[in-house]
Amino acid sequence: MQKIDPSLLLVWARVAQLRNLQAAGKSLFLSQPAISHQLKRLQDWLGEPLYHRTARGIEPTEIGRILQRAGENMEAVLQEAQAVRDKTKDLLRGTLRLSASHTNAEYLLPLLVGEYCRKYPAVNVRTATMNSQQAWLHRDEVDLILIESAEDLVREPVEWTRTTLIETEISALVPVSHPLAALTAIPLEDLASEKLIWREEGSGIREDVIHAFRQAGIYPYIHYEFSGLAAVRSAVRNGIGIGFSSTLLSPEQLVGVCLIPVVPSIPHTLSVLHRTHYGHLVASFLEVIRLSVFEH
Repeated sequence: MQKIDPSLLLVWARVAQLRNLQAAGKSLFLSQPAISHQLKRLQDWLGEPLYHRTARGIEPTEIGRILQRAGENMEAVLQEAQAVRDKTKDLLRGTLRLSASHTNAEYLLPLLVGEYCRKYPAVNVRTATMNSQQAWLHRDEVDLILIESAEDLVREPVEWTRTTLIETEISALVPVSHPLAALTAIPLEDLASEKLIWREEGSGIREDVIHAFRQAGIYPYIHYEFSGLAAVRSAVRNGIGIGFSSTLLSPEQLVGVCLIPVVPSIPHTLSVLHRTHYGHLVASFLEVIRLSVFEH
């Protein structure tokens, strides 16, 4: 044997460390005869003994100690290479494409994308904000959809799966100067006579509110229609009418307006949609969602 088999040095390093062939075999998942055979091959290559037998096991010779250090150094290099591989495996690369409804984009998306980018800095994230219906219609262009509850909007084909993230409610968005702002709750029938500001068609909030009105036997008139939550809040703030919003608003978003619960309550959910079969990028984002939403 002209060139040494590196695995022989690794075996010898373990034997020399433990000073016992049987113990080394157990740690390497090899039988004692297999260990003895490996050591014989190494000694045949070396041309002189690696160790002497003693009452307590074995004792490396001087050259045996030199080869022990060589084997230990080799094992350290292999462990370093394994660590690099594991780190590279975790360091995902590529582009993750997300679409999100307006409430999700304002409330959840910054939190999730921020955490995801800190954990996977090599992944590019592309987001698009639109209403729930638009997000669903453009599902083939993205990897994940953050959507709002709208059972009449979304019909999930078998290749897509929906998971509810947050269950909340929709409240009336009222100017602080409006008489209704003094109430603790507003009956739906009282809102029917007000000038209402609606989100655009396809909005999850709009569909949930219309559904609640119809269940109550009320068919409200659409006075004003604005696209996006920010536009609705601005319209309410300027006294145009009363709008609707989920309760997930920050104090900054409530300047000049207030949220008043409606009776009966209007349930509203934020959900994530993804394909049933997905790759590492989607799996990693779903894990961030699990840690950020479900475990907090």
